[in-house]
Amino acid sequence: MKKSNVLTLFLTAFLMCMLLIFPQNAAESCKEALVICFKIIVPSLFPFMVLSSLLISCGGADILGRFFSVPFRILFRLSGACSASLIVGLIAGFPVGASVTADMVKRGDISKDEGERLLGFCSNAGPMFIMGSAAAMLGISVKGGFVLWLSQVASAVLVGMILGIGKAPEKNSHVHSVYNESAAYCTVSAVKKSVMSVLYVCGFVTVFAAITSMIGMSGVSELIRKCTGLNPLETDFILNGFTEITAGISHAALLPYKPTLLLPLCSGFIGWSGLCVHMQVAASIEGSGLSLKYYFIGKLMQMIFAPVFTLLFMRFMGGSIKTSAFLNMPNSSLFGLFAVSFFICLCFCILLLAIFSVFSQSRKSAKKL
Repeated sequence: MKKSNVLTLFLTAFLMCMLLIFPQNAAESCKEALVICFKIIVPSLFPFMVLSSLLISCGGADILGRFFSVPFRILFRLSGACSASLIVGLIAGFPVGASVTADMVKRGDISKDEGERLLGFCSNAGPMFIMGSAAAMLGISVKGGFVLWLSQVASAVLVGMILGIGKAPEKNSHVHSVYNESAAYCTVSAVKKSVMSVLYVCGFVTVFAAITSMIGMSGVSELIRKCTGLNPLETDFILNGFTEITAGISHAALLPYKPTLLLPLCSGFIGWSGLCVHMQVAASIEGSGLSLKYYFIGKLMQMIFAPVFTLLFMRFMGGSIKTSAFLNMPNSSLFGLFAVSFFICLCFCILLLAIFSVFSQSRKSAKKL
């Protein structure tokens, strides 16, 4: 048995035991997740997924990529072909950016080094998820959702610039254009792919809701509360935001925070994206030979930068953001909650990178044999 599978086997057996002990809790969590899927995720994401897929299949990403190739090389020290991945990732949402990056590496459009650095900032939450799903769950206005999305864009750009420091600009290249299909074929294909994608997302949301419920029933929540002094609502938010961002945002709406504290906190977790998205990204780049090192570094940096940009945009854009009723919460509570969350995510990144490293080495050894 591969060493990388031992931990997965242990966790699976543990969760199965918890599922047998607390089946009702898992069922209730799955019901709540399905309600979120059919009332919020599907209506807000599916139409945009169709249009985004149609844009890509008709060659729109290639045109935009060529147009932004010069500033992309200047800002990120990457070739112009990489701009298509970032643009599509910002428009369509995760894990589309990572998937496009892996495809370009496989085709030879960009180098492996470019692809790994690009992974650090090309997979982000899309505007329809934030301004549609997240804004609806938090009870904020469209303006508040735009502030959250703009913060993700700004933090991704900043991360890309940091990852490019000290790197020589790559030679300019272009994505191979293969857009010869008819409009009817592109439309049917876009709908077909979007149906599978939205079911894929809903499936992850549901299964991670059950997993988070089992982790909570195992006593982990109580342990976190005792070690950190956080209340039950904050602990539930950390566990859900750490594993699956949609469930995390739904729990964030229950926190007694005023908007100036709640939105930056949610922005940080959207930048982190959650374990569910990380698994989707890992699956999307399978077979490309890309490392996830820069990806996790980028996600940790976005978790820090996104809240800062949210506070700045909320201050300079002006106007009130209508929300549900929030109570005042001391800044120290927010800082403690964010510090605990960042520490947990950092430990997870180190652990998962070690697992992927062992897995990669075992695969190389198997190929040699």
